[in-house]
Amino acid sequence: MTFLIRPHTPGDLPALVAALAELHRVSHYPSVWPADPGAFVAPVGACGWLAEEPEGGPQAGVLGNVVLRDLPQPPGWLPGGASGERPLALVGRLFVVPAARGRGVGRALLRAAQQAAQARGRRAALEVSAAALPATKLYEAEGWQRLTTQAAHWQEADGSVPQMHVYLAPAGSASGGK
Repeated sequence: MTFLIRPHTPGDLPALVAALAELHRVSHYPSVWPADPGAFVAPVGACGWLAEEPEGGPQAGVLGNVVLRDLPQPPGWLPGGASGERPLALVGRLFVVPAARGRGVGRALLRAAQQAAQARGRRAALEVSAAALPATKLYEAEGWQRLTTQAAHWQEADGSVPQMHVYLAPAGSASGGK
């Protein structure tokens, strides 16, 4: 692994937005370009991490992103009692630039967010488009449990409402994995 995971800093925002723009051009994520891409990759009230490769590496720069925000109460999509007694933290904005895929970047970012949730006494949860097959494959390989599939609270570029899967991190494990 020639990349490192570290917390976001304010100075990272231009590189994070550039990475998101590259991803959007190639993979259409997000499906609708946000009005404020900086707030999308680093939302107020969330903590975030980026994966980066140092100068001189084969893919120097930002390789991916993830954020985590505490949920003050269980969201409506969470089946009653699914999180146990622990409050939740929502993992979001997990992405890897196309050139860095297959190197474990997404897995490392997911684990960083899950470990941070656990350190806060929270259980990590996330929601993802049902069409995002590589993402769902990663979550399931890491031991995340799919709780439900339902209509998303966002719209695609064509105005349609996609289906989303809701996942909950494995209880008591920050590394998951099978």
